[in-house]
Amino acid sequence: MTKEFKTTNHQGATGYTAEILLKDNVKFVDMQYIQSMHVTSFDEGGFGFGYRFITQAYDYGIAINPKTGLRFFNEISDRKIGSDAILKVTAENDGVPPIVITDINGAKTIKLPDLQRGVLAGAVRQFETLDELIDYYKINKEPFLEQLKRYNSFVDEASKNEKYTDPEFGRNFSKFKGKYIKVEKAPFFAARPGPKVHHCMGGVKTSTWCEVYDNDLNIIKGLYACGELTGGRHGYNRLGSCAVLDCLVYGMRAGEALAKRYNEIRSV
Repeated sequence: MTKEFKTTNHQGATGYTAEILLKDNVKFVDMQYIQSMHVTSFDEGGFGFGYRFITQAYDYGIAINPKTGLRFFNEISDRKIGSDAILKVTAENDGVPPIVITDINGAKTIKLPDLQRGVLAGAVRQFETLDELIDYYKINKEPFLEQLKRYNSFVDEASKNEKYTDPEFGRNFSKFKGKYIKVEKAPFFAARPGPKVHHCMGGVKTSTWCEVYDNDLNIIKGLYACGELTGGRHGYNRLGSCAVLDCLVYGMRAGEALAKRYNEIRSV
């Protein structure tokens, strides 16, 4: 990661509190693990507006390397697998990212205002024909058309057997409003995913009651921590939605522990 690597976070997310605590003998764990978000767009800054399209296009579309015209990972993989695969392709292509593509039926899985915001931001593009899309992104045409034919045959198989997984990457397929969606009906929509720093997996080492340890693994009396400042909760990869649950569960625990300590001190 270089300083040019983009982030989903706002400018106020500077890690100031962590920086102060690191200087004050507080124990930190897992700081080497940085999670990037693989649903964000290469063509806009911040979290942006393309992510809702990209998220759905992974589920109801196909991601390809424009240089080869072929798929390069299981589109519904987790954040780490997805980010690693996208960054690898982008590096191998001298900075040219992959493309995720869906058709008009795939686009209908996205709320219209969200799709429009992505288009207006330049993160999502609409094409009336596959040839137009191929020309715009300079996709290796013949391998791509063969890949697309295979992909659509996988969707056909899934419509006959819900437990079917594609033989290329082991992907399974989801219905939308009772139907499986192939990439075949114009207009077509596409975006270029670009992973961005999203979450530091590391943070303050705490007990299960949010008590904070120093570097000698002694508990610092009266100091509690919870939420994204803490480390060790999720390992090197974190699932979506867990941050809120982390704050709620350990926020409540920290509050209970702090209240108990306060009552003990007050009763002396």
